Amino acid sequence: NLLLQQAAADSEKNPAMPLDTCVAMTEGSIGFWLVNALDNELQAQGITKEVAAVVTQVIVDENDPAFKNSTKPIGPFLTEEDAKKQMAESGASFKEDAGRGWRKVVPSPKPIGIKEANVIRSLVDSGVVVVSAGGGGVPVVKDPASKTLTGVEAVIDKDFASQTLSELVDADLFIVLTGVDNVYVNFNKPDQRK
Repeated sequence: NLLLQQAAADSEKNPAMPLDTCVAMTEGSIGFWLVNALDNELQAQGITKEVAAVVTQVIVDENDPAFKNSTKPIGPFLTEEDAKKQMAESGASFKEDAGRGWRKVVPSPKPIGIKEANVIRSLVDSGVVVVSAGGGGVPVVKDPASKTLTGVEAVIDKDFASQTLSELVDADLFIVLTGVDNVYVNFNKPDQRK
């Protein structure tokens, strides 16, 4: 969110950065912090193990319906007046967020691939602890003709990105750690159950 606030202060001296770049910068920064913390803890425990972060490009389908319906809130909370002003000036979409203010919303397409999957698998196979797919990874689309990747203005759900990565690297076990006491079906709905 801090990078998005900086990007919102667009000026001649401070050009706005595209969302995919903000996601990559965030993933790299948080990856560094996690690698540093894990490395220090492993050393403190007397465990000799390499730790590495991989900025992860998550491939999405440019025709994913999510690109026509932005739902993922990002960035700072704004007043209704400021949000409507930005909508008029930039064409961006904003929605009210649970009575806390208005936030920009962007598409959240489903991942269909991960460019670095083979690299991550190789690192894991060689014994490296890998931090990857942070925040859902950097969303990219693949040009069918040239096979080149291009970043897109979207945010990938981190659980879907992690699930996709676990499948692509043939993980033996996939665990999602959350801030809730149990795993629930229909979380926060009247028919929620453990």
